[in-house]
Amino acid sequence: MCSVSGTTVTMLSVGDCTLNATQVGDANYAAATPVTRTVSLGKASQTVAFDAATPTSKTLGDAAFAVSVTTTASGLTATLGSSTPTVCSVAGNTVTLLAAGTCTLTANQAGNDNYAAATEVRHPITVDPAPTPIADEVSLTQQGRVISKDDTTPSTEDGTDFGSIPILSQLTQTFTLSNRQTTPITIQSMSLQDTTRAAQGTGLDGWAIFGLQSAYAMGASDFSLATTTPFTINQGASQNFTLNFTPSVVGLREGIVVITFSDASIFRFAIRGTGTNSATIPIFSPVGLLALLGGLVWWGRRRKRG
Repeated sequence: MCSVSGTTVTMLSVGDCTLNATQVGDANYAAATPVTRTVSLGKASQTVAFDAATPTSKTLGDAAFAVSVTTTASGLTATLGSSTPTVCSVAGNTVTLLAAGTCTLTANQAGNDNYAAATEVRHPITVDPAPTPIADEVSLTQQGRVISKDDTTPSTEDGTDFGSIPILSQLTQTFTLSNRQTTPITIQSMSLQDTTRAAQGTGLDGWAIFGLQSAYAMGASDFSLATTTPFTINQGASQNFTLNFTPSVVGLREGIVVITFSDASIFRFAIRGTGTNSATIPIFSPVGLLALLGGLVWWGRRRKRG
């Protein structure tokens, strides 16, 4: 429990240390009556605290983050936890946000034979809701008709179905993108992509001629965007952009317009149009000759396969 060196007592363990004092006698003095004194040693206290760098606010959707604590020099390990497991979870010293609200972190340090357990400390973190994606806060219209985000059903009413036009002619539709947020938004990019629909037709190849259906019906390349990105739309304002449809072959042509915003959110909508035979292209014009040559190549291949 304790040791004595000279008049110095060193406590070695928690408990009662009994000190003995004796004094021998001599020719003139009898030995003193021994006396004892008991000294009780209690467990040492210890403390734990969150570091000053521990955040007090976060936004839902932020990446998981590490926290650390400081402890007394007992050498005992501190344990981190969450008293609000529906808002945040803790694994080791890594905190993961799960919902908006108050995330309350806890830190504990257990005791042992010589140290009492530290008093639990708590650290609240306000978790704000994730911001609404810009793509969900914009409005897209064509001639006043609303086009929904992720619309997969082109229609002539809202201009996403360009209808039927002769090949190599062009039809332009103007669309309006409106900012309904209270802050400016930035359109990072606008692009055209093919649909995942399988190629139409019955295995025909070559240039479409004599009313034959092209095998390559996805056809996003027959559409073009007339706009330059990136660009910004102020709060409450609108910006027009145009889509051109120039069918290169007879048949259904499809695509997807992909609008990407500065927060990486995406607004998509499907478009389509149909190319028809053009009665205005002379057969001996350069275009007509190309069409005729394509048809002859196709016919030759069909004869070989037959």
